[in-house]
Amino acid sequence: MIAVDVGGTFTDVVAWRDGEILTTKVSTDYTEVAGPVLEGAQLLGVEGSDVFNHASTHGLNAVITRKLPKIGFLTTEGHRDILDMGRVWRPTEAILDPHWRRSFGDASRPIVDRYLRRGIRERLTSDGSVLFELDEEQARAELEVLRRCDVTGVAICLINAYVNPVHEIRLRELVTEVLGDVPCSISSEVSPLAKEYARASTTVIDTLMKIIYTKYSASLGEGLTELGFTGQLNFADCAATLVPASRAMDLPFRIVFSGPAAGTVACAHFGDLIGETDLLCADVGGTSCDISVVTGGAPFVNTSFELEHDLVVNALANDISSIGAGGGSIVAIGQSGEILVGPDSARAQPGPACYGRGGTVPTTTDTCLMIGIIDPEGFAGGELDLDSAASERAFEGLDTDFSLAQRVRYAYEMAVNNMAEGVFNVAIKNGVDPRDYSLVAFGAAGPMLLPAVLDTVHCKQVIVPPNPVCSRLSVCWPLTRCSRSTEALTCCCRRTRHRRSTQCSPRWKLSFANR
Repeated sequence: MIAVDVGGTFTDVVAWRDGEILTTKVSTDYTEVAGPVLEGAQLLGVEGSDVFNHASTHGLNAVITRKLPKIGFLTTEGHRDILDMGRVWRPTEAILDPHWRRSFGDASRPIVDRYLRRGIRERLTSDGSVLFELDEEQARAELEVLRRCDVTGVAICLINAYVNPVHEIRLRELVTEVLGDVPCSISSEVSPLAKEYARASTTVIDTLMKIIYTKYSASLGEGLTELGFTGQLNFADCAATLVPASRAMDLPFRIVFSGPAAGTVACAHFGDLIGETDLLCADVGGTSCDISVVTGGAPFVNTSFELEHDLVVNALANDISSIGAGGGSIVAIGQSGEILVGPDSARAQPGPACYGRGGTVPTTTDTCLMIGIIDPEGFAGGELDLDSAASERAFEGLDTDFSLAQRVRYAYEMAVNNMAEGVFNVAIKNGVDPRDYSLVAFGAAGPMLLPAVLDTVHCKQVIVPPNPVCSRLSVCWPLTRCSRSTEALTCCCRRTRHRRSTQCSPRWKLSFANR
């Protein structure tokens, strides 16, 4: 068996063969995402594997950072602002803030710009009968506007279409006639449920994921075949259920949260092995921090989830909250002169300044290097030399009167604070007391940053699973011990093959007890 997690900064590939765990880490390439996956698969020897299981945060990171393709949105005339209004819900901390704006509103960072949202003359009643017929001439004129704007896909959500899809189906045909063979999703197929906004936002996400994943999936399948893989290619969905790739691409909005969902299920399994069934799970990668709850050994599964506050997706999913906080989160100066960390990310290219790939702005990774948490000579098993001077120059380039020491210190505290706030909010949202739960730190930056969260969120302990940390954390630690030997296993760094004895105890854990 071979599996891959495509993250915003690194692509991690793990193989299980004859009782041996093989891992590799490759930098994610946004210009050709399938390339690093195939490179990792080739390094581990994909030929002969029965299954290739795929999970990813690529689509999620694209939404968080707004690195999205340009799409159009068609809805019933008079409702074009539904994506801006959302459910008109505010988070608790913003109830009394007159300046608060939702993250995806027109005043901030819209998922679809207003000029690309077009109203179509038509109307169905609540029982599905036609009140006004679809005005095809007007619809063609609106589609012509989208054609001139060079949209690469179209999402369609008409009022009451979940009862009667006739107008959406015809409108999709018109999209093909005017725009050609572009990805097009209709709400009556994607999410045939009441509540127009949630149906609309889900349809928009489906269109975006079609553009992001469809070509990638085909390229991945072809590349694996060339490498000699003859087994089944599966994609994990938002509930960590594995489905064949062809089926996953029919409604790809279901895989937008697949990476974090798979991590939650893995935490639940690992917790069962070590006798810890109540867990707060935090997957800190390069771009995002994805947080979930496991109670009594089972993740909480919901019928919908939020990618951001009020950005709803109707899909059966492990309940996970995602914030823009990771190793690649960019350190910046706010309008009031304060230090900000995230949600923008340096991603794999150019990456943190210390990577020496052209990055000029500081990130959380640069912060940890400056503090001394990361060993510049041992990063990625010694395969990548980190440039401390570049990190220092990046911090010195910030437009602030803070000293260098203050800039680094405040950046670190803000990064940890962001994650602590995310963990605490998820605990409160699910009605659990974090003091009764253990915090599982995984992902590339989780074990590096989350132990410091205990100063704010008083969990029982931080648990670092051996293999997720060993394969994804860049600092080389002896994390796992065999029950029949005192010799620590070596770190699973990029392009290094490692054997784990089948006699290893699954109950050993590296924990940071809360004092």
